[in-house]
Amino acid sequence: RFMRILRMARLVTSDLTLKSFVSTLLFSALSIFNILGLQVMAMLFYGYLGKGLFANVRFQMAYNVNVNFRTFTSSFSLLVMCVTLDNWNNIMGEVSTSPPFCTSTDADYYDGQEWDDCGSPFYARLFFLSFYILCAYIIQNLVIAIVLDNFGNLTSNKEYQPSSELTLFSEVWVYFDPRLKGRIRRWDVALLVLTLHRCGSSFGMDPIGSHEGRRTYALMMHALRLINQEKYQLRKKKKIRRVWRDKEYHKFAFSDVLRVLALYSVPLTCLEVSDLAERLECEDDFAQRVATYLIITAWRNSRTRLRGIRLGGASTQTGTASRQVPALALPAGRSRSPLDRVQAL
Repeated sequence: RFMRILRMARLVTSDLTLKSFVSTLLFSALSIFNILGLQVMAMLFYGYLGKGLFANVRFQMAYNVNVNFRTFTSSFSLLVMCVTLDNWNNIMGEVSTSPPFCTSTDADYYDGQEWDDCGSPFYARLFFLSFYILCAYIIQNLVIAIVLDNFGNLTSNKEYQPSSELTLFSEVWVYFDPRLKGRIRRWDVALLVLTLHRCGSSFGMDPIGSHEGRRTYALMMHALRLINQEKYQLRKKKKIRRVWRDKEYHKFAFSDVLRVLALYSVPLTCLEVSDLAERLECEDDFAQRVATYLIITAWRNSRTRLRGIRLGGASTQTGTASRQVPALALPAGRSRSPLDRVQAL
């Protein structure tokens, strides 16, 4: 029954305000941890300083056996109480104890005892007020400022990351991934981006009609293949063949497709330096592969034409016998060239 309480988490996905608030907290988590680390460092410093200044102060009402600077652990716990504003002013007053309410080695009536259980009003006020201003006012308010700033950025800059676009992408994705496995086949990506294009999404493109759409789609598919190659760590031929037969290699993940679509649907001037470098590197690699393919194809076509010309010249010298049975003039296991087919007709 206790686990049923977790169903309340569904409210986060249904309410846009709660969803944006949770997204803000997750987005600010790293900055919050950095600020909390800074506060812990400040408390460690003040803990050592308080242990050196007020370790021998006599116990009273607020400053007692449980709350004191005698050890580093008790000093740190006392500072935690001060951060939460728990009776810190009374503790400051009691560690400011001065004669005649304590025994001082500097007093005229000093009789040779080995301890000094007095405090210092000046150091006590300087210590507690500086700690209170630094940790309670500055550092803790930095956490609130970061959360509010990130919340304002997420709510005001909707044109850069609109929730409607992500919702539309998720709905179209479910149509191609009904079992919600988080991966779709590579030939479904073209239908996905075409459906998004017809729905008016900025993530969509036309991979069939315009030249720019075909080029962007080819670049996107090349980027997705590179991501899959990095995931499966293709290094050797044997491993490449084994992975190529794997069905999962020909499927692309939800996060990868969304990231690549966002990368290639945004203008170059709106990208960060790292994203811009990644996109330009992928385009250069794609251009090199296309150029290599065109060169190899042209070379093979020229070889085929030269071989056809040679075979055509040999067939004219042999007479009519080669024209009647042109297929026998070719070696076994080779297919006829286009010139041979024309001559056979």
